[in-house]
Amino acid sequence: MSKLLFFCLLLIGWLIIPGGAAFSQTAARPGDWPAGWQALPLHSFPAEIAPPEARFTKASAIDIDPEGRIYIVDRDRHRLLKFAPDGSLLRQIGGFGRGNEQFDDPRDVNARTTLNVFVADYNNNRVVRYDRSLNFLGALNAGWPEPYDFERVRSIAMSSQYDLFLLEDGTKKIVKFTRFAEPVAAFGGIYETYGQLLDPQQITLDDNSKRLFVSDPAQQTVLVFDYLGNFITAISHPALQQPGGLFWGEDRQLYVADLQSGAVLVFSENLKFSGRISLPESAAPLVGVAVKHDRESGTTLLYTLEPALCRVFSLEKIKP
Repeated sequence: MSKLLFFCLLLIGWLIIPGGAAFSQTAARPGDWPAGWQALPLHSFPAEIAPPEARFTKASAIDIDPEGRIYIVDRDRHRLLKFAPDGSLLRQIGGFGRGNEQFDDPRDVNARTTLNVFVADYNNNRVVRYDRSLNFLGALNAGWPEPYDFERVRSIAMSSQYDLFLLEDGTKKIVKFTRFAEPVAAFGGIYETYGQLLDPQQITLDDNSKRLFVSDPAQQTVLVFDYLGNFITAISHPALQQPGGLFWGEDRQLYVADLQSGAVLVFSENLKFSGRISLPESAAPLVGVAVKHDRESGTTLLYTLEPALCRVFSLEKIKP
């Protein structure tokens, strides 16, 4: 047998034998990646005995304000619900319509940056603004000249400079408005050469408002833009199958809810894969994620959102 034939056979055997480097990289499933954190169940809400007004049936997004109060939007019942840290209902507004306290398929909520709460009101083509008590303050409506007009707002993010970013579903683009409700940039979209968006789900900003993250399950990636709308890079990983809900934590890490695996994947500040959060199995899809760091106790709380339930966990780092 010639040396060339011998090395060819050796290479073929290395590629097809399970456990070989090439095999394990391409065949790995999300659950095969080691868990970097363990999620210890604390409680969930709404409780089985909760009144009807405290329930949601098709939740699509979750956010937390600096005091730890939880905000959830329910697409099915067209409502915005506000919960205390223990999961008890504080207030809810909504119902089908276009009034000041009505929605038509709300898709996202943002409450973490300012004293206001913003709701992406999908079929009403607007972003509605409330104070923390959920009193109506105003709305940003469609009807702008191109390229700034938008249709069906899917997700929103507010910067530390009070600039609003909205993700619209018409041409899959992102429009940036100043604090004075003036449009200044439009980027992404299905027609872009770099940073093209195919099926974007949610957007979020890092703590310094320097980078905007966009989950796009159609591309199995999270796309990253700078504050001006320039495309930077795309986060991809074999464990990232269908990225959906996004949350930038106070620990300067990006938390991604994967729709296919039901896992939460974590990426560091420099966008490197940090690990997977091990969660109890659930038959319901994982549609959103939020994280709250309690500086007094030193604990980290993880909130995972399903269509009809929010689960609360305490996170513990798994030692190698």
